[in-house]
Amino acid sequence: MIKNNAVISLALCVALVFCFTTSVYAAGDNSDDIRVKAIISGLKVEGKELLEPEVSLLLEKGFTEEEIKILDFDIRKVANLIVTRNMSTDEIEILKNGFVNDRPKDPEITSRNQVGKSLEEVNMPDTLSYKYDLSNSINATDTGVHLALFTQPSYKFYEYTGFANFGSVYAYTSNTRPYVMFGAHGTTGSIDAGVVYYKEHNAWRVFMSNGQPNGWYDGIYEANISKGSNIYLNLRCAGNYVQIIVRDASTWSIIDEQSVYMGSSFTTNPTNLELVRENTLAQTNRVDDGSYLRNVRWSDVYLYSLTQTTPAAMSHMKSSRSGFYVYSGRYMYGETPSANQYISASGLNYNGETSSLEY
Repeated sequence: MIKNNAVISLALCVALVFCFTTSVYAAGDNSDDIRVKAIISGLKVEGKELLEPEVSLLLEKGFTEEEIKILDFDIRKVANLIVTRNMSTDEIEILKNGFVNDRPKDPEITSRNQVGKSLEEVNMPDTLSYKYDLSNSINATDTGVHLALFTQPSYKFYEYTGFANFGSVYAYTSNTRPYVMFGAHGTTGSIDAGVVYYKEHNAWRVFMSNGQPNGWYDGIYEANISKGSNIYLNLRCAGNYVQIIVRDASTWSIIDEQSVYMGSSFTTNPTNLELVRENTLAQTNRVDDGSYLRNVRWSDVYLYSLTQTTPAAMSHMKSSRSGFYVYSGRYMYGETPSANQYISASGLNYNGETSSLEY
């Protein structure tokens, strides 16, 4: 009887320990879940209810609740960078300081104040036939060489990010303008945004162009970006605005940015929005003058919809495009069938490649 009582007592103790351990674990889980949901409730970004994994990761990596709320629409990008680049503790701290302490301007305020508006006449790549050049001299079949990718609107992508290294660049005259850029085409308009090389400044600068007369915008700081720099580009369509943000890929501080109002096609849940990634040597008239844009390297290019963050892939891209020709796979080129003679490219895997354009 004593032996049986001992066995019963031991079993009871084990059961109690098990129950206690289980309840503590469950309470911890519940507490973390409540904390994550509290953070998410304070966010402004659309689709915030889908951000639980990213918010949990940032908490695990040492971000405070306030820092996560400050990140808001950058939460997914920051979490993605930490994971895909396998960042160390020190690297995460640099990333956090850059994104938390250097926030983009509100697109509506920037656009309303027309900060960075420029009336300088420059050559624009004629990606679509209705694009406009400020000099009024661009010909639809003679506007430079393009190497481009176009997303399929059915994926509902509204945002693009990627790292770019400019390689080497030379423009014989200001007639030739090298571009490394994103773009977005919707039913209410079309826009190019990224960086353009200015021979006049011997540097790259942020730009946006919405294809309208006097529709060219410099970055709000008009900051010069040195040749050969490594940058992190971010094109975001949200709330009827398009925003371009360029960050230093080492410090994550903002180099320059700009925003333009583009209408109802440009939201985080678009119905017919095509995103573009493109390198271009734009000219008003074709002149084989020795100008070049060599060894531009894109890497870790990502696309974003409300439901996914994904490396850009072949399946996301259009297989044909009006006015363009197939270079390789779903990489397109323009402006004429013979323009591929000016292009060389390698490592074409859709979320990055190295390419050169040369006249």
